[in-house]
Amino acid sequence: MASRQIISAVGMQLARGETYCPTLGDFDIAWGSVSGEGNGWRVDGEGGVHGRTSWNLLGGSIEFDMDVCGAQTGVNNNFYTISPQGGPSSGYCDIQTNDSPICMELDIIENNGKCLGQTTWHVWGNKDGGCDQNGCYGQYHLDDSCQFHMRTEFGDDGSITQYRNGQIIPVNGGPSGTEKEQIRQNMESTGAAIASTQWTGWVPDDGSCGSGDSNGAQFAVTNVVVHAPKGIKFGPAPPTCADPTPSPPPSPGMCETMVGKNNDGTNLQSTATITHSAEECCSHCSSTSGCAGYTWVHANNECWLKSSVGLPRDDECGGCVTSGTFTAETTPPPSPSPSSTTPLPSPSGCPGGDLKSCIEMCPTGASVFPLCVTECSDRCPSGTSCTGGDDGVDLYSCVHNCPAESFSDCIDCCSGKFPSATLV
Repeated sequence: MASRQIISAVGMQLARGETYCPTLGDFDIAWGSVSGEGNGWRVDGEGGVHGRTSWNLLGGSIEFDMDVCGAQTGVNNNFYTISPQGGPSSGYCDIQTNDSPICMELDIIENNGKCLGQTTWHVWGNKDGGCDQNGCYGQYHLDDSCQFHMRTEFGDDGSITQYRNGQIIPVNGGPSGTEKEQIRQNMESTGAAIASTQWTGWVPDDGSCGSGDSNGAQFAVTNVVVHAPKGIKFGPAPPTCADPTPSPPPSPGMCETMVGKNNDGTNLQSTATITHSAEECCSHCSSTSGCAGYTWVHANNECWLKSSVGLPRDDECGGCVTSGTFTAETTPPPSPSPSSTTPLPSPSGCPGGDLKSCIEMCPTGASVFPLCVTECSDRCPSGTSCTGGDDGVDLYSCVHNCPAESFSDCIDCCSGKFPSATLV
């Protein structure tokens, strides 16, 4: 799990930079309907988020994915940075003259619905030209795709290069050398905090977009990555993008995972557990009695454990959930404990190597000994007989069958053949 570190001293800068992957939990919801989605947020209607952290972005970058497929013409959806004195905790600011303090504002992207986008750098809080309140900007149409990737690279000298889907966005008129120096000073003194909102008002327009309203308008920002090699200026440190600590391995068994599928079924618990991956959700299922499957919701990390599951079906939301089933490992039955009674001779071969040795190995129990002797006689044929015929199964029967003409020799032979018995 990614760790969080609080920068408690105002103006304190981290000794070393990190690459951060903030989530909605690292932002304040400024207003409106905002929900977590992926490594970011989704805004429905008018609303937005303000970051709690200011980074020194010199030598670093910001990148994210943007989805404006649900945006409406005439409604501004955006992603930008501001540089409040004292950090985000001191309050909101931007470049325009309004109720908020004036500060540097770098508009990485402002969109007119899903029609036209604009990147604008505002360095000066006046209208004297250059990257002022009107800004230095570059425009681009969004008709190639309503889902795209944005990346902003910041040079150590205060220069800025903007990319959309890997292509450089030309920004006319700046920043100039003087403006780069001002950007550098602002980054070193106050840093830059992220903001992202949707509202009805000014939008970039080249006459091709038309008009609309915010009813039903929505957009999403996901997979936010901030690379800040010079560290944090103000605020808490969001999770870094280092590999998270692996989830605890599930109990022996197997999870079958289906991305973009919902397995319905019956919830095992009345509330969801928050996990950071479908694999971690499976781990919870494997360690919870009665769990047969699960559904993990990507947007809010909810893990719903199921006591029963149905047939998987499309989630009807474009891959917003992952479902799975859990099958416990079958434990083989334990091997039987060895008997305390001496076993009978093995079913093949001659135990002991000869008849005498085999019989000596036989148990002495009255009910077992005759059976063992018979088995030894079958497995260890000696080729000779003490009595000249059937020697029986014990000393008594062997002696009883001894012929009169060789009685003494026969008794000696029987005694050697059945040494574990005593003739009474």
